[in-house]
Amino acid sequence: MARCGALVVCLALAVGTNGARAQEAGTSLSDEALASSVGARSKAAYEAPGLPLGGFRFYPRADLRIEYDDNVFNIDPDPRGDAKATFEPGFELVERTPDAGLSVKGQATFTRYADLKVQNNEQYSLEAAGHKAFGPVRLDLSGGYGLLAEMAGTLGDAVIGAPNTYSRLTGRAGLSVALTNLTVSLAGGAERFDYRTVRLEGGDVLQNYRDRTATTLGGRASLRLGPALRVFAQGRYNWQDYRQDFGAISQDSQGYALSGGLAFGFSELLSGEVTVGYLSQDYDEPASGTVSGMTYSGRLIWNVTTLVTVKLNGARTLEASPFFNQPGVVQDSISLDVDYELLRNLVVSVNTSYLYYDYFGSDRRDRQFRIGANARWLLGDRFEVGLGFSHRDQSSRGFEARPFTGSTALLSLRVKF
Repeated sequence: MARCGALVVCLALAVGTNGARAQEAGTSLSDEALASSVGARSKAAYEAPGLPLGGFRFYPRADLRIEYDDNVFNIDPDPRGDAKATFEPGFELVERTPDAGLSVKGQATFTRYADLKVQNNEQYSLEAAGHKAFGPVRLDLSGGYGLLAEMAGTLGDAVIGAPNTYSRLTGRAGLSVALTNLTVSLAGGAERFDYRTVRLEGGDVLQNYRDRTATTLGGRASLRLGPALRVFAQGRYNWQDYRQDFGAISQDSQGYALSGGLAFGFSELLSGEVTVGYLSQDYDEPASGTVSGMTYSGRLIWNVTTLVTVKLNGARTLEASPFFNQPGVVQDSISLDVDYELLRNLVVSVNTSYLYYDYFGSDRRDRQFRIGANARWLLGDRFEVGLGFSHRDQSSRGFEARPFTGSTALLSLRVKF
C-alpha cells in the first residue's frame, strides 16, 4: 500500500496545484515576486517593441540553436553522440485592456541531426487564452493544438530509436468571483492525445494504445487573512478515458483530489505556496484496483537581492504511463534555480533538479539527477545570445531498467521584433 499511497500523492498535485494557479490567474501572491525576479522583470532597453496590428501588439521571433549531445538516445552502454540544429520561429499576439485580455501564441520547431537522421522531427503548436471581467466576476477561456514529440530519455519515450510523435488538443474554461476577502473559482477542461506510429528501420511500432482523453472539473475557495497571507481549499474530479483497450486490459480510470494549503507573499521579496491533501484514483482494470493517499506540493520565490533570485519547486504527480501494462507513473520532482544578473544585459543561471519515477504495477524505479548552467546576453532590443551546458545521470532498476548518463553543450541566437 506504500506504493499506492505514493501514487495518490502524485495525482493530486497535477490535478490540484496546477489547476488552482490557473483558476486564480492574475491574483496569485507569487505574481509580484515573480514579476520582480531577475529573469522576468521588465528591461525596457532590451525588450522588443513589437508591431502594432489593429488593437493588438504582434511580437514575432526566431530562435536558432546549435547543440551537441554525447548520448542522443539516453542509453548505456554504447551511447551515440551527435550534433543537431534547431530552428524555431514563433510569435505572440497580445491585446490588453483594464478588464479584458487576449493572447495568441504559435511556434514551429524544425530539428535536424548531423548523422542520426532518424531523429529529425518537426513540431507545431498554437495556443490562445483570454479573460473578461464583469465587476467581481472573471471568465477565463483557453485552448490549443500541438503536434509534438517525446524525445529520447523523457518519461513518454516508450520506443528507442526515433521520436514518439503525438497530437494534443486542449480546451479549458474557468469562472471566478472575487469578493472582499474571498475568491471562489470553478474550472473544467479536457485534453485529447493521439499518438502516431513510430517508424523504425526494423518495422513500425504502433502507439495508438496510448490515445486518450483526460477530463477534469474542479473548484477552489481562497480566503484572504491579510495582505500577505491566504488559505485555500480545493477539489477536483478527473476521468482518464482511453479510446481502446490493450487486448483485455483496460487503462481507464477516474478519481478525485481534495487539498488545502496556504499562500504567502511579502511584497517583491519572498512568496510561496504549500499544499497538502488526499487523493483517490480508481482503475477499471481489476488488477490495478484503487490507489489513495496523501498529496503535497511546494513553491518558493526568493529575491535575495535585486541581482539574485532563487526559485524552489517540489511536487508529486501521477503521470500517464507509456506502457500498456502499467496504469501510471509516480513522479517526485524537486528543482532549484538560481539566477544572477552579472551585468544589466547578462544573466547567468544555475539549474538543478531531481526526479524519482515509480512505475506502478512494475518493479521499475528510476532516479534522475540534472545540473546545468547557462548565460544569456541581451544585445539591444533585437538580439539575444545564449550559451549553456548540462549533465544528466539516471540510475534505474527493475523490469526494462534504463540507466544512462549524458551531457549537452548549447549555443543559441534569438532574433525578435
